[in-house]
Amino acid sequence: MKEVTKPTVYDPEVFLKKNLNGVIPAKTVFNKIEFSGFVKRAFHSNDRPNGIITISYSENRVEKKIQLFLKQHSDAGKVYQHMRSVYQGLKLYNQEKHMPKPILCDEKNGANYMEFKSGKALSYTTLTELLFNRKKNLSQLFYRIGNWLACYHEVTRLEKSILVNDLKDKVFDELERTSLFTNDEKKVLEKKIKNLNFSDTYLMMVKPHNDFALRNIIYSSRNDFMVIDWDALFHKKFTSEASVWNDITSFIITVNSLKRFAPAIRVKNINALTDSFIEGYFGKFNRLKKDDINNYLYLFTLSFYLGIIGDRSLPEIYNSKFGNRFIKKLHQNLLKGFI
Repeated sequence: MKEVTKPTVYDPEVFLKKNLNGVIPAKTVFNKIEFSGFVKRAFHSNDRPNGIITISYSENRVEKKIQLFLKQHSDAGKVYQHMRSVYQGLKLYNQEKHMPKPILCDEKNGANYMEFKSGKALSYTTLTELLFNRKKNLSQLFYRIGNWLACYHEVTRLEKSILVNDLKDKVFDELERTSLFTNDEKKVLEKKIKNLNFSDTYLMMVKPHNDFALRNIIYSSRNDFMVIDWDALFHKKFTSEASVWNDITSFIITVNSLKRFAPAIRVKNINALTDSFIEGYFGKFNRLKKDDINNYLYLFTLSFYLGIIGDRSLPEIYNSKFGNRFIKKLHQNLLKGFI
């Protein structure tokens, strides 16, 4: 009978001890490595295990510590190289501090080591602040996030573009197949899409973040932020080249999804945050007319709703009890011609 061997659990200490010169400063004394062990975040799969590492060292007899975030996944090498390229590019705009600094990559074992910073998911912070009707600091923060995303898109800009009409055709095709709308509703949507006019029908393409959402932005106690979860670019169900509107719309959808908590949260305050984000994004490199922005957001939101962009349709993603409140309202708004 063939003996079954258990899969070995990755031990980061072995790799780090061989590569300490890439982590702690020169002419310091290494003390120890502490690893939290691999943890699984709630509602996440086990295919990308992660954990926190604390490295202690002494400098001039003073003990110091550095913390790293470890994440394992199949495309670790590609993600590491992408993060390095983006990190260097964002230095041109003094925006690199808003993403984890890539430290090391153990490509053989599919492990990435990056800077770790503590904080809370922006989704939690935004919900809490809006519940207490405190939006002033959030508005400033959302403006800066929009500005950061514009810089990121400049850094990852490709010498390619897509036509708006190509996306319209995909929407028309999906509307024929989908059961998310009735036949009468499909006719309404088709008419609205045909009537959408754009001053620029060529859309710049970039290397998108692919999961630019409130939950993937860490809010620190200093009213600052850090964008995390960088491996979505190489997700097998996502595209690695897309319009800037993929990331813009993805973020706005997650912000608007908080409207499911109305009236406990005021809708006008949520709208004010999306306005700040949009102003931060387009105030940096490209000033579009408001009508153009609204038309792009409508078309791309409908594309997300139908599952043309992303790995699932929005009704599948927001299928919880409260999520259904958001989807029901979004469904109505799409039929009315806005989001």
